[in-house]
Amino acid sequence: MGGERGGALAAALVVIVVAVATIAEAKQYHVTWSIPSVPDYMDVTMDDTVLFVFDRLPMSLIQVYDKDSYDACNKVSARAKVLQTETTATPTVTIGPGNLTAGPNYFIDGNTNHCDVGGTKIQINLN
Repeated sequence: MGGERGGALAAALVVIVVAVATIAEAKQYHVTWSIPSVPDYMDVTMDDTVLFVFDRLPMSLIQVYDKDSYDACNKVSARAKVLQTETTATPTVTIGPGNLTAGPNYFIDGNTNHCDVGGTKIQINLN
């Protein structure tokens, strides 16, 4: 009976260590939301967060859900999600776990000059 308790305790300890190790591996990445955005592509994992740091205001941040909208800087896509408008701009926006889907995630500036001409957009790949 003592051996069973010891085995269960050891198993529970392993689960706790793995959970802590997983949490410790989460990273925070910074994107300088400027003209152009730096970087313009990144790979992240499920527990990571991405902090958009606005280089200047006013700028907007819009998540679009397809590559065609991203490439065309199409902010009026049916599934576009406005994360920040130019009129309510704050210096940073954090995208955390649960806000990204597996695979490519696309973000653009809603100002056509910033996105089309200036290149203010980023693809974030969730692995």
